Amino acid sequence: MTLHAQLDRYIVISADTHGGTPAAGYRSYVDPKFRDDFDRWLQGHQEGIERFRESLSASFRAKRTLEHEEELQLFWDKQKIGIGTAAERLKIQEEDGVVAGVVYPVAAPETVQPFGFGFGGGKEWSRELVWAGARAYNRWLADYCAEAPHRLFGIAVIPDLLDLDQAIEEVNWAAGSGSLRGGVTFSVDHRTAPLNDRRYDPFWGALEANRQAVNMHFGFGRFHDPHLHGEGPDSSYMATFDAEWQGYRPLAQLIIGGAFERFPGLHAIFTEQSADWVPGHLKRITEALAAYQYNPRGAHKLSLTPHEYWRRNCGIGASFMAPKEARMREEIGVETIMYGTDFPHPEGTYPHTVAHLRRTFEGVPSDEVQMILSENAARLYGFDLEALAPIAARVGPPHAEVAAPLDQKPDHFHIFSNRNERDYD
Repeated sequence: MTLHAQLDRYIVISADTHGGTPAAGYRSYVDPKFRDDFDRWLQGHQEGIERFRESLSASFRAKRTLEHEEELQLFWDKQKIGIGTAAERLKIQEEDGVVAGVVYPVAAPETVQPFGFGFGGGKEWSRELVWAGARAYNRWLADYCAEAPHRLFGIAVIPDLLDLDQAIEEVNWAAGSGSLRGGVTFSVDHRTAPLNDRRYDPFWGALEANRQAVNMHFGFGRFHDPHLHGEGPDSSYMATFDAEWQGYRPLAQLIIGGAFERFPGLHAIFTEQSADWVPGHLKRITEALAAYQYNPRGAHKLSLTPHEYWRRNCGIGASFMAPKEARMREEIGVETIMYGTDFPHPEGTYPHTVAHLRRTFEGVPSDEVQMILSENAARLYGFDLEALAPIAARVGPPHAEVAAPLDQKPDHFHIFSNRNERDYD
């Protein structure tokens, strides 16, 4: 009898959560020779946070309704819940039916890694300092996740791929930590070669050898480039729009460039980017490869189709699945989909995760729901389902409850994002 058949509750693993500590907490993890720089960064960061809070509060209050005042308070409250200890995080997530999670950077603006993007960080800091900040964050994250073995696995920050030896050293360190199960890289900018370039083969090889996934979270490569986005008042919106495409593009680069052919054990995971784009994108990649047959320069010889590489080498952290995406699960590849709650971000499913599951998975067989909620994450990230089963038996949502149609949405079911409310019917 399978573990799923033994339990009458789901083991829920969120493939998309975020973690961090108030930025001052990273100081002890920063290399001592950079701590004066850190102190300067921290002051600017804290000032940037205050400006952000004032701007956001003014934006909400300009609407001048009680409802928007409540939404503002909910926004701040949800930001705070991700900044506690690992034990506090797990208690909150258990109350929401979630037993484990993959932890990405930036739980809240206050927790940006040293010398990182936004809120007083960014491009004014040297590459050396950006890397020092990433290492500090990664070491904090490893300690944080180590407080909850089997239940929290972190994703290391790889700031760029300009120096592959440096990137590989961080991958090796992350793998050796035991608490980190992949790296998220923000390498797409004018300084770097596209990911189909063979110069990255040592990096892919290190990931494969260490069983570490490369992760493309929404915002992968996101930055403001005046050559691409202009410099006017709408340039930031164009950069945000372009970030979505930048998140998809690595799939074509990794397939067409042959990385999956040369490194069959390499896993690439695309997170918080929805999932409905996958079938169409694979179709376009297939068409592009067919066109290469008539190109004298040709393409790398590939033994599998794009769809086959996707199902063998890829996963999608679907934060958070809409009903249409559940209906598309066979097209997407049910064995590639992982559910993400985006905890603790305000647009995430907390504290209504079970209601979201009911809305999304109505009519979906329970064995397929369990694949999406935990089995795929266990395979791609190494979660031990046997170790999680006793916790799920206590707090996981019952199969019967998730199968029940959602007749009425809870208050504040969605406030800050319409991703979970897209009308696909």
